[in-house]
Amino acid sequence: MSLDTAIHNIEIIFEKGGQLVRVARAIAKLIIKEKKLATLKLLFREIRLI
Repeated sequence: MSLDTAIHNIEIIFEKGGQLVRVARAIAKLIIKEKKLATLKLLFREIRLI
């Protein structure tokens, strides 16, 4: 997945279902991608390491 990609319905724990960015018109953008972690810019400029 390339950087600055818009992402919806993010699953934090494998096979638990989407838990983040589920509301209509809400998006998160991928800003940093590491081996098994990613840093996302969420709605209202919140930044989260997942």
